[in-house]
Amino acid sequence: MQLLLDTSVLIDALRLRHGRRELLAELVQAGHTLATTALNVAEVYAGMLPNEARRTEALLGVLDCYDLTGSSGAASGSAQTTMEQERPHAGAGRHDSCRHCVRA
Repeated sequence: MQLLLDTSVLIDALRLRHGRRELLAELVQAGHTLATTALNVAEVYAGMLPNEARRTEALLGVLDCYDLTGSSGAASGSAQTTMEQERPHAGAGRHDSCRHCVRA
């Protein structure tokens, strides 16, 4: 399955927070493909700290990147709603960071 990563997941992975980097590695090892959107890339670069440039380029360089249009934004929002309905009692645990991922 291809997972579309939200900015918060990308920033957590870059800043080594909440075990996100390890979780993303587990997802890839399980056969998932990771992606993001041009908007998320812009947000990451806008908030990038000077010492994060190399790590940022390395992470974003391995992700598929999609342009965001109105219709793709609507599809992404609908998929997020569906995922939240499937997991209504999900907490903020390490593996729940997938609530910031959308099936692409």
